[in-house]
Amino acid sequence: MLGASVFGMADVHARFAPFVSQWREGGRPHLFAVTADVTKSFDTLQHGVLKDVISDIYAEVNRYVHTYIIYRLYVYCNIQNMGNLC
Repeated sequence: MLGASVFGMADVHARFAPFVSQWREGGRPHLFAVTADVTKSFDTLQHGVLKDVISDIYAEVNRYVHTYIIYRLYVYCNIQNMGNLC
C-alpha cells in the first residue's frame, strides 16, 4: 500500500481524525483503538513448547494434504477408468 505509512503520533492523528469524522457522520457504531507494544513479546516464549505446537500443526496440515491427494487420485482414477480403480 503505497502512501499508507505514518511516522509518529502526529501523522497517525492527521490520518485518523478525518476517518473518524466520516465514520461518525455515517451513523456507524463507536470506534475503539488499541495499541500494544510487542517488541519484547517473544522473549518469554518457551521454545520447547513452541516447537511442540508447531510440530503438531505441521503434522495435522501434512495429514490433510496427504488425505486430499489420495482422495483426488481416487476420484481421478474412478473418472478415467469408469469405476475401475487404478
